[in-house]
Amino acid sequence: MSKPITISKRWWEVVFYSIFLITAMIGGMWSITWPAILAVQAGHPLPEDWTWPGIIAVNSIIFGLFSSVCWAMIRDNLITFTEEGTSEITMLGKVKTVRWLEVQQVQYHYPFITVRSATHMVRINTSWFNTKELAFLIQRHVPVHTLAGRPVTESDFE
Repeated sequence: MSKPITISKRWWEVVFYSIFLITAMIGGMWSITWPAILAVQAGHPLPEDWTWPGIIAVNSIIFGLFSSVCWAMIRDNLITFTEEGTSEITMLGKVKTVRWLEVQQVQYHYPFITVRSATHMVRINTSWFNTKELAFLIQRHVPVHTLAGRPVTESDFE
């Protein structure tokens, strides 16, 4: 395996969004569960016709939604670039790699760049990377015919 190519990341944004999402998740779950706990402790029925299975189900949905968003941020930041290609990790831990020489298509849909080969696809969220460095990397490694006949520029990421 070749040496990784380092592209600057905006880690402060990842930390900020992570703290925000975890706080929102805990706040959402707490706002549903706490009134139910207080009602039970006071000997009253659950508020607004809630049931414990319903509370657990809603909390599970909230946890699942926020976990999937957090996983997307983690996955986006675990993308690696080497002289041979780019790789990302799936939720099950499998590594998907697209070799630069095998790239058949590059699509731009801000803020994403999708790099496709015949067998794999890696979606790069440009929000987390230094766009100048990323544009230079793609320009240097991806065959020109996959770029719709034009070079990649920083404006592709805006």
